[in-house]
Amino acid sequence: EAPGKQQGFLGFNLRHRRNRKEHIEYFKRISRPGLRIYSTLNEFLGFQAG
Repeated sequence: EAPGKQQGFLGFNLRHRRNRKEHIEYFKRISRPGLRIYSTLNEFLGFQAG
């Protein structure tokens, strides 16, 4: 993983990297569109979800 790649929106990725699976499950519980938005956001930030 490239050093600069994990720095996302407000440092979200850096702070929550350990709990990535929990966050994905959280968005799945909200809704499938929610998970899609989460994945799209991470793609936009150059970060691959899951």
